[in-house]
Amino acid sequence: MTAQRMPRENHNDWLARSLSEIQTVKVGMKRRDLLRLFTTEGGFSSRTSRKYVYKGSPYIKVDIQFQPAGATGNPRENLDDEIVQISKPYLEYSVSD
Repeated sequence: MTAQRMPRENHNDWLARSLSEIQTVKVGMKRRDLLRLFTTEGGFSSRTSRKYVYKGSPYIKVDIQFQPAGATGNPRENLDDEIVQISKPYLEYSVSD
């Protein structure tokens, strides 16, 4: 359930559950694992660095650094790219290209 559809008293519970879910994403996981909970955000990105948006709220974001899988000269993202760094979740308005 998204935050917009909840009574006010449930927001803290929703946020706590969301943070717990977000914290299941760990260094060493693959890009495909990240995409279960997050989607891509507009703006600047590369194969090794991208901003992701939590599927439960368009305002919760993380910045992810990847180690490319396979041919490193290929600029296209690969679902097997490995997460090497993940920021703490933060709040930000949506960005579009």
